[in-house]
Amino acid sequence: MIRNIVHENVIHYGADALIIKSAQDIIGKPYCIKVLHEEFPSAEVLADLNNEFIICSQSKCSSIRKAYRKEKYEEHEAIVLEYIEGKDFDKILATEKSSFAKQL
Repeated sequence: MIRNIVHENVIHYGADALIIKSAQDIIGKPYCIKVLHEEFPSAEVLADLNNEFIICSQSKCSSIRKAYRKEKYEEHEAIVLEYIEGKDFDKILATEKSSFAKQL
């Protein structure tokens, strides 16, 4: 269990991980941390995180978020990722439903 979470900074709660926007700026630009829920995750979950890190750190595509490094976050495996400002799709649908429907 991850203990020291500032829930206001959590961007996403997923099945295997959560993504936390960093309150600090130690790499010179905004970033977020994807942290696995389990302290001892399955080999499959670890492989998925490692594959994400490899793809995101080596890709030259501007549409793929950059991965900066792997680290431990309170003894949980994590990767540090580029933070990209965005909107929650549910919020977009709730606030812009009529204009969105017209575009379909």
